[in-house]
Amino acid sequence: MGPALVPRKLTVFVAANPAALARAQELTRTFETAYPHISAERGWPDTATPSGPGMLAHLIDAARHCDIAFILHDAQAGGSRGPHGALFEAGVCLGRLGLAPNRVVVLTSLASTLPRYMDGLRVMPLDTRVEELVRLVDAEGALRQPEPDLIRIRADELMWYERHRAKGGRLRDQQEVCVVASKPLELLHPYAATVRDNLNHGIRYNYFFQARPDDVGMVAELFKALVEVGLPTDATTADFARSAARLTSGFRVHLLPQEPPLEFCVHNANDRDDATCFVQRHRDAFFCWYRGAAARQVGRDLLKQTRPSVWGARHIVHGTRAYNEKRRNARQLRAYLVDEIYQRVGARLQPDQIAGYCFGTSH
Repeated sequence: MGPALVPRKLTVFVAANPAALARAQELTRTFETAYPHISAERGWPDTATPSGPGMLAHLIDAARHCDIAFILHDAQAGGSRGPHGALFEAGVCLGRLGLAPNRVVVLTSLASTLPRYMDGLRVMPLDTRVEELVRLVDAEGALRQPEPDLIRIRADELMWYERHRAKGGRLRDQQEVCVVASKPLELLHPYAATVRDNLNHGIRYNYFFQARPDDVGMVAELFKALVEVGLPTDATTADFARSAARLTSGFRVHLLPQEPPLEFCVHNANDRDDATCFVQRHRDAFFCWYRGAAARQVGRDLLKQTRPSVWGARHIVHGTRAYNEKRRNARQLRAYLVDEIYQRVGARLQPDQIAGYCFGTSH
């Protein structure tokens, strides 16, 4: 078995003026009891913002390690006091959290009548549902601060995780795997067999390559490895055609205009609790980068680059939002890929068949 992977909790900081104390206590209780992936940081026992000379130090210390800060303000009944204290607290947190406006949320009873000097802050009604606040925590806090715990694993351990749960791994049914790698591990026969088995369990694979000849050669190698694995040595052309056709249901290659800055993969990319992101340092060294909501956000950001209809089409190779694989100067690359695959599989698949599997068109 591989090393234990422990999810990193997301931390929220909750501050409130005295009139909003009950709402702040309700929020922190709900965060801590109903959402185990969130830890609420109050900084002081009763949650209400302290006063006096220690106030600034309290704020700075409490906001230091959080992913997102909620500043609560309730206008006192019958009073006219504006949200100046909330503005001060939001400003301190904004500075402590790297001047990222989306990481500071002001929850106030004056949301519809705020003064203009609060424009630019994320302001929401004081009674905003906690489910909506949790979505903010997941979306805005997951990838920022603090440093992730990096757990080093070998390539064989990574592929142990990349097995379906029925085979002792961690992948769930109907989930997605995202891979950004110049030379995927799946080029090796045992790992290609793992991917084919996962495809049979309804798991979908998204590979991202730069649209250039060197990477297209890797796409051809990957196609060959996944088609051939499991076939007998005396497999017929019909066997190869059936194997290639089955790939079109769950195997996608997305072409990028530029080389990605990192090589990494995301398992269970759509699962808030079980998503896991691994970053590659070199051929046989990977690190567990993020788990849970943070890893899911990495996968989502990557999948946002793909075309919306990518799974509606029955072919493998697609462009991305930044790269159109059908434009004129991309035709040569497409022809090159078909030829590279044909050279590798010999006469067992014809160019028109390969073009159909890869692009949904004839050669």
